[in-house]
Amino acid sequence: MPTSISKQAFDVQLNELEYFWDAEVLRIGETGAQGWKLWHSSKSEEKLPATSHSVRPIVVMDLDPYRLWAKQELQWDRTLYTPQRSDSDSADPYSTVFFSDIRPALLNIKSRLAKHAFRKAWLSFLGLHTPDLSMASSGDLDWDDRWNLGHLTSPPYLNAIFPVDLGETKSLSSSVAGTLIGQERHYSSPFGPVRAWGKNVSGPLDISSAEPGKMKHRGMWTSYDVSIVDEPTMKHLFAVLKIPDDDDEWDILGLAFALAVNQKS
Repeated sequence: MPTSISKQAFDVQLNELEYFWDAEVLRIGETGAQGWKLWHSSKSEEKLPATSHSVRPIVVMDLDPYRLWAKQELQWDRTLYTPQRSDSDSADPYSTVFFSDIRPALLNIKSRLAKHAFRKAWLSFLGLHTPDLSMASSGDLDWDDRWNLGHLTSPPYLNAIFPVDLGETKSLSSSVAGTLIGQERHYSSPFGPVRAWGKNVSGPLDISSAEPGKMKHRGMWTSYDVSIVDEPTMKHLFAVLKIPDDDDEWDILGLAFALAVNQKS
């Protein structure tokens, strides 16, 4: 348990953070954000321009109000990750998050290991599945990770697990001059789209399960993973969430993401 002095210091930090939150400047995760530290050190009272996400109803060919509402909520759930601001024109009042809503849930993270786990949780929350992510201190406590499997319900993963078009079965034999000749069987990789392993079992750049010429579809992240996330937002997070001095583990994750997006970039 923290001492009374450390608790008082943390309360002071929370009060300062509340000023930053209420100023509604750009926050981490939004393009152009410079972070609380720079804003606090400058002691600037100027309110920097900040734009909220435009929440627009999706166009659907359905007159049923319940199905229309469900499709809109599903679309917003996959695209609207950051909270709306108090001056936004959103029709959903619950999309605006006040500091008083999150203050009781904030933690004072100090260790490097905890900070890195928190960053990986960000990636998972934004839809970038991290197979070795574990927030538990021991394996006995890490028994329920359903919160980390939401990516499996995305259209790219569902289509990969349950293909709509299986194609026609190809003939495995042919006849040449009246002689039946069997064709060579070509097997695909046994590794499917569902991947999960423990910590330090497989690295982000491990391509041991890659098919020849198809390394983009194997490893920590695949084309399925990067197709369901906002690429500019993820690149921004990899750039701004670096820990000063020797952050190789985070740099490798950023390189793995760039490789899955475009091998030539």
